[in-house]
Parts: sequence; structure tokens; C-alpha cells
Amino acid sequence: MKQDAALAVNPRDIYVLQTYPEIASDGLSSVYHRVASLAPVVADSKHLSDATVLVPGIPGLYLDRISANNRNVCYTTFESSQLPSHWTFALNNNFAACCVPHESVRQVFTDSGVTIPVFVVQQGYNRFPVPRVTESTNQNLRVGFLGVPVVRKNLSLLFTACKVLRDSGVNVQLVVHVPFYYDWMHNDNLATIRESPFVEWTEGFKNQQQLSDWFGSLACYAFPSSGEGWSFTPRESLALGIPTVVSDVPVHKELIDSEYVVAIKSSGSSAATMETSNSGSWCDIQCSDIRDALHTIVKDRQAALINARKGAKWIEHKWLNEDCCTQLQKVLTEL
Repeated sequence: MKQDAALAVNPRDIYVLQTYPEIASDGLSSVYHRVASLAPVVADSKHLSDATVLVPGIPGLYLDRISANNRNVCYTTFESSQLPSHWTFALNNNFAACCVPHESVRQVFTDSGVTIPVFVVQQGYNRFPVPRVTESTNQNLRVGFLGVPVVRKNLSLLFTACKVLRDSGVNVQLVVHVPFYYDWMHNDNLATIRESPFVEWTEGFKNQQQLSDWFGSLACYAFPSSGEGWSFTPRESLALGIPTVVSDVPVHKELIDSEYVVAIKSSGSSAATMETSNSGSWCDIQCSDIRDALHTIVKDRQAALINARKGAKWIEHKWLNEDCCTQLQKVLTEL
């Protein structure tokens, strides 16, 4: 019966491996839910033969559910200048091709020894509904941070930069929302930030309207990460017309070149302290770099708001989710 099932599969059949069945909570899980509608979803693809199987996620995590009898295509990304050797090995030995969201990431993959074809397919971003409330320029400078506070996100540096501004007389409030924590994270080192009197800290799932309202409550959104493979939240923030501050990592180049966001100018590069070894380098972000970028907002909040609203118009038709799916479908059908 297994042989008959295999023979029944059309050589151009495409499937999506189920990698994140739970509610989307971070970048790659959002990508999975965005592209899962491209083709039938299978929990295990080893029963297939001569099919194309899209695997949206970390390449080494699903080797027990894919087969060399198929054309496996990984859709993933990485946040520093060098892939770990086990990523490179997994890609070269188990996949026919790989898709990444930005040219700078493609360069990291090829420089790290990935020899299979690597295609650039941008990952889109969430289009949130209009916020039900908006922050007034007469209130505190509410600086937002959204995400899982792993080391590269530099939440501790943002906290210190806000504290420095407060010490200089600026009425800053840091507004943090953490959707979830990874199992391996040690959260006790975040206690100082969580318990600070000028920090508004929330955790857990928010739906799209709640996230929109959260963004709408901010004077600006800050994303000072040292490394990114594709950042959703700055695009989401700018699309809502929120003044947005981003680090000058390679995947933010188009945002920064538009001049609708404020760039955090990094101080060269430093060794990447990823959760895995041998990860090369990433941008060296200093507290003073973040403070200087935030001070741009402080100097003229009204001008920052006007510029962000122009940015919302600029980004409206860029990095469309529909284009992401169309580009990915093209790779899968032509492989």
C-alpha cells in the first residue's frame, strides 16, 4: 500500500511540513502560518515520493520527518554573520534548496558553506487594524519593545538608555510586552527591568487588535537588536504610523534608506553570543547609540510623528504577504 501511495503522487506535488501547529508567537512560527496555505499540510512527509516539501523552520529540527525521496526546501533565516556548522550540514545533506528573506542573509548562508541553491523570498509582515487609541504628544515618552528578550534583542541596553534619558530630565516610560519565553531562557536576570517604576511590563498572547492598540499607545517603538534575520515588528510599527527606531543591521537597510525610521548607529561589530557556538559576529550596539537615536525623537516628537505617518504610506505596499507567497510558490514549482 505504501508503494501504491507513492506512485500516486504527481512529480510536481507540493506539500508543507507542519512545523508550528500552535498559535504564531515569534518570527518563524508567523512565517509557517503565513505560508501553510500554499499547499496541503502534512505532519510527516516520509511517506511521500518525488514530491516538493516546504519546511518552514530551523533546518535540523525536522530531519526525522523528511525524506531524501523528495525535494525538501527549507524556508528559514539566521541572525548573525556565520551559520553554525550543524545548520550548514543539515541544509547541504537533506535539502534541495533553501529560501531566506534578505540578500544579506543569503550571503551569510553561502559564505558559511551552504552549497544548495539559496533563494531570497521576503517574509512579509502583519498588517494590524487601526489602533483604537493613540498616544498624545503631551504624555510621557512611551518607548515600546516587543519580543522575546533574548540577548541579541538588547532589551537591557534599551532599559539603560531610557534610564539615562530619565536622569537627564526626559520623562521616559519603557513599555515592554513579552509574548512568551523560550524554555531554555533564565528570566531572573530580567527582574530589575520588570520591577522598575518606569517600566510597564506585560506578558502573554495578544490578538491583532490588542497588538495594534499596544503600538498605538507608544510615542515610539525601539528595536535595538544586534542581529536579525528578518524583523517583523519595526515594519508593523511603521505601518501603523508609529515613530520607529531600529539598529543598523543589514536587514534594516531598506527601512533606514527610506529615512522614515531613526537608525541606531552601531559601533562596528562584536562576537555573536548566540544560543549556539561558532556564530560569527553581529553589530555592536552600545547604550549611547540607543540613547542618541531616542534623543532624535525627544527633540521634536511632532516631526517624528509626521515622518512616521509618511512612512506608513511608503511601506503600505512593500513586503506584501501575498508577494511572499507568490515568490515562494514560484521557487517550489520551478525547482
